[in-house]
Amino acid sequence: MSLDLRLYLRRRIPLLQRAIAGVVDALARAGGRAGDALMPAFTHFRPAQPVLVAHFFLSHVAAAPARSRAPGGARDEADALPLGSGAIAGTGYAIDVDALARDLGFSRVVANSMDASSDRDFAATFLYAVRDDDGASQPAGGGSRSSCAATSIGSSSCPTRSAPAAA
Repeated sequence: MSLDLRLYLRRRIPLLQRAIAGVVDALARAGGRAGDALMPAFTHFRPAQPVLVAHFFLSHVAAAPARSRAPGGARDEADALPLGSGAIAGTGYAIDVDALARDLGFSRVVANSMDASSDRDFAATFLYAVRDDDGASQPAGGGSRSSCAATSIGSSSCPTRSAPAAA
């Protein structure tokens, strides 16, 4: 199971990083096209002050470099071959784990069979890397629970405050 998950993450993380780069490019282009358009900003789910739509888009672009690098840390952690560790104390079979690591594209072999048998830290690192700013995993279709101001202004999912009554 550990090998399968490591192979999967090593294969999928670069795809995720390319997808993030595509989203960043799209957000930057949208920010450039937004011109002087205004939108309400929200704080604590309440309307705040008007901001440029471009400012909103570019706020996501500004956060992207760190978010794009984060899955790479999980890929580096997953890049250790656990084969040869057995259930916990190695294997009695004469296998060349270095050759297996090379053949499977791993940069190294795990250092300790007991640690390898229980290690799933690389998976936790990946899940942390793809969380949204509220600490929860992103929905499968993308997006965030906190994107109220961007997608749902005036909808029932975004609380609004009515304007004060005229005197």
